[in-house]
Amino acid sequence: MTCKPYVWLLSVCLWGLVFPGVGMACPSRIYQAAFYRWQPDDYHVTVEYSGELSKAPVEAVNVLRSQSMDDPGRANVRTEFRRVDGKGGNEPPVMQVSYVKHVPLMEAAPADRMGAAVWTNLVWSGPFTAETTARILDSPVRQELKKRLLAGDVAVWILLESGDKEKDDRTARLAEETFKDIRVNMKLPPLPAVSRFSAAPSAVAAGDKDIRLSLIRVSRDNPAESFLVTTIRRFLDDPKGDREPVLTPVFGRGMILKPLAGARLNPEAIRKVTVELLGHCTCASPLPHQARYLLMKGNWEKSAL
Repeated sequence: MTCKPYVWLLSVCLWGLVFPGVGMACPSRIYQAAFYRWQPDDYHVTVEYSGELSKAPVEAVNVLRSQSMDDPGRANVRTEFRRVDGKGGNEPPVMQVSYVKHVPLMEAAPADRMGAAVWTNLVWSGPFTAETTARILDSPVRQELKKRLLAGDVAVWILLESGDKEKDDRTARLAEETFKDIRVNMKLPPLPAVSRFSAAPSAVAAGDKDIRLSLIRVSRDNPAESFLVTTIRRFLDDPKGDREPVLTPVFGRGMILKPLAGARLNPEAIRKVTVELLGHCTCASPLPHQARYLLMKGNWEKSAL
């Protein structure tokens, strides 16, 4: 079951206007709604070439073109091959990857998205080869992320290591101890009652009674994860955090929130994020504005497990 997030959110808000107190919330938690109802933002992959495209790596060209097909296993990318005039025909092709964020505007509601204003953020630029294309579209960590999220994790936290083993181990222990404390002591907040006027059906996951949180450590020097590392670092607001361990939650179908680093990386911040993800879904939620999506490939149906 998939649905464009902002169209769905608009329907919830409109129901709230007609039936006050009914449509403003739905019987689903934020992390569940993010998985079942929110459609990922796109990454725009542009390949600039001179001369003939036939001189580009054939395998890489075919892989990118396959992402435009109606395939449930494709990544959330849109591709474009652009010939650049005025350059010599022997220059190697270059690939740029930009994140495209659709920001909802309540004033208008076109058929495709709810008045979405669009901004782009250049994430990566480099040579267009079969190897770089494969690393951009998928990686072992992203496969593991998808596996855990499909299994019902509320969030999978990525620890982007600094390279200082003592700091990284200390951060990992802090995260794991906080997860344990949350599982033992945090109570699930109640959901609103299911009503025949509800704007959307309940999307309660099988593991809803358990607060499942897990950790994946990622080395900044792992070549297979270079695009994932670059993406997370690109979304860091504080350049100082780039030299420290970084912790970021992944939920839904690859959504991430602002990475925690430095003084912001503490147990209370982890608890705050968890409480927010466990809260009931509402059209007033700021997450569609705040969150970003990872580039994720693969079938998101439960049968894919």
